[in-house]
Amino acid sequence: MMPEPSPPVPGHSTAQDQVALELASSCHRLKQILIDLIELHAQIDQPEQITDRDLTALRLRKAYHHIRAVIGWPVDTLILHAMGPDIRAAQSHLYPIVSQYLHESNGGNEPATARGNLEFSRTLLEAFSHPSPQVLIRRRHQGGLAPGYIIECLATLAILLAELTDNYCTALGALAQELGNGDSAALLEVFQRIGNEIDSIPIADDLEALTGKDTVP
Repeated sequence: MMPEPSPPVPGHSTAQDQVALELASSCHRLKQILIDLIELHAQIDQPEQITDRDLTALRLRKAYHHIRAVIGWPVDTLILHAMGPDIRAAQSHLYPIVSQYLHESNGGNEPATARGNLEFSRTLLEAFSHPSPQVLIRRRHQGGLAPGYIIECLATLAILLAELTDNYCTALGALAQELGNGDSAALLEVFQRIGNEIDSIPIADDLEALTGKDTVP
């Protein structure tokens, strides 16, 4: 079981404390969902064995090892510099599966929202994975090391973890369909949990109104 988030930092506003705590809790729950998906992955396939499989299975096995690294890190305001490369590597294997699956499920048209989320996370994760001097002077939630806002750091982490869980679950659904294996009810239940977590992440306007006084050094 993941440890619970730390209590709010004294001296911060109640509203900021509450949102920061909610975002940290969401990150912990998303990491727990990734753990549950890893267990489902083992029921659908054998990700730690080297055997001949189709491309979908092989890509998911690559993603599996990077996701195991992601869930081993704690939740804090600098952790994206450790998590980022593994999230990016996992997503690079998941994106082709998800893109094809959505394309086929929607009659040849991948949803615009999915394409938009893909481009957002690719740009952001590129900064964490290949930091240049120009990137490192940015705030923490943008890939840099400059002081940043606690809420924005945690919100960025929550969004990237949410997209990772969503893509992993979608890709496992595609693999289960190809192999005729796995518990579709269990995957559907995880999809619903992911949706609830995504819906609980505060919207951008709310976050903007709360940032400005929660700077981390």
